[in-house]
Amino acid sequence: MHMRRTYIMWGLLGLILLGVLIVLRGSPLSKQHRQARTPNDVIATMKLNLNLTEEQVRQITPIIEDHVQQRNAMMEQAKRQGFTQEAIQTQVRALRQSTNSKLSQYLTQDQLKKMESDRPSFPAQKK
Repeated sequence: MHMRRTYIMWGLLGLILLGVLIVLRGSPLSKQHRQARTPNDVIATMKLNLNLTEEQVRQITPIIEDHVQQRNAMMEQAKRQGFTQEAIQTQVRALRQSTNSKLSQYLTQDQLKKMESDRPSFPAQKK
């Protein structure tokens, strides 16, 4: 009987923690954390998810560093000037397309497809 209560208690605690994680994942705090990723974070994630070779890592590092620097500057400018969400999304899409064009010189087609399918997309625009 005592073991059963212990299992139930741990199960409930696990469900509560899962709920908290789900709520935090959609919170502005988690979005801010994702935006603050460093070039090394991005490259490490890409290396793991796309099985990049060391040569590919060397080749794409300056591209990713430039992308992150431009994106951070873009977000700062958007905050200062009060850009709309739609304007920010348009700028980020253009930057993403430019970066993808540069990355396509060094990644395989399969790696590019995987990168795009793994990347979160913007929510649908309400019109």
